[in-house]
Amino acid sequence: MKLLLLLVVLAVVFVLWKKSARPVVAVRPPMVRRPLDEAQRQLFARLQSALPSAMILAQPSVAQLIESDDATLADSQLDFAVLGRDARPIGVAVLGTLDPRHENLLTAAGLRVARFKPGALPDDQQIRDAFGYL
Repeated sequence: MKLLLLLVVLAVVFVLWKKSARPVVAVRPPMVRRPLDEAQRQLFARLQSALPSAMILAQPSVAQLIESDDATLADSQLDFAVLGRDARPIGVAVLGTLDPRHENLLTAAGLRVARFKPGALPDDQQIRDAFGYL
């Protein structure tokens, strides 16, 4: 009887151990990656050059720049935000398209929206004009 009880206990322990055992998976070590693609890096450099006194934020969410009851804003990323000397947002720079709903919210909040094409980036004066810098 004791032998039977011992076999049952060993069987239960074996089953539990098998369930908890995880398969061995080769894990790739963490690697650094570039958060900005080539066009974004070029625009970032142009924004810094044209607006030396401004703070440029890369890939901010819309929710970081404006307050709204729209819960989807936290998931929506922009390419760049341009902040004035006082760290208040003054505008956004977008490569390509922007969701019209987000553009309406940004402009209603008083922010400038400047769209640029990846293959035809503006010069410094055009960037200053887009954001109202002298």
